[in-house]
Amino acid sequence: GMAWGARRCLAESGRRGPDDVARVGMDNIDLGRSSTPTLSTVSLLAAERGRIAATLLFERTHDRRPDLEPRTVSVRPRLIVRESSSNSAPGGGSLAR
Repeated sequence: GMAWGARRCLAESGRRGPDDVARVGMDNIDLGRSSTPTLSTVSLLAAERGRIAATLLFERTHDRRPDLEPRTVSVRPRLIVRESSSNSAPGGGSLAR
């Protein structure tokens, strides 16, 4: 993704993260936990979004209520701070926002 492209660009320009520039990725991919430095990320909580979507679909189909009004459901993402954006977070930490 973009965070990996930024990493390469930074390296080519002689800059290092997190000393010079902090990087944060999206969607908490496995590669982020195993990179050096580990990549901070915004977790989009895919399993939670899937559970909510399945529940809404079940309500509409199982209860035979196709007339249900559309509704907006929000799932708050979670910021996971790791080494790529913090000199003080070796091994990573998690901050719920």
